[in-house]
Amino acid sequence: MGARVLVVDDEQAMGRAMRWELKGFEVTVVNNLADALLALCREKWDAVICDWDLGREETGARVLEVAAKVNADARRFIVSGLVPEELAPMLISGVAHRFIAKPWLPHDVRDAVAEELR
Repeated sequence: MGARVLVVDDEQAMGRAMRWELKGFEVTVVNNLADALLALCREKWDAVICDWDLGREETGARVLEVAAKVNADARRFIVSGLVPEELAPMLISGVAHRFIAKPWLPHDVRDAVAEELR
């Protein structure tokens, strides 16, 4: 089985697209902050990919902050159609390892994850 990847996105269609994009990896998709935090506390992940906007004024920053603490070895990605103001500090501090812009081109996500996991 491939590396374990947690995908967090409030849009189910994006979760399905990520699952398709990450064929060859063991992918779990959750759709909200609470489920993401539960998954992070219960299991070990090789990578965490999180949408910036999780709806209801929730952001992916919280997910990646927790991931950095409880699963520090996981490679962490922010995905967004906009470049959040908070992105640079997250990348500099290591809370996030990479930004993936929406919409991504075919294989962008898979290639980024594979590269980070090498």
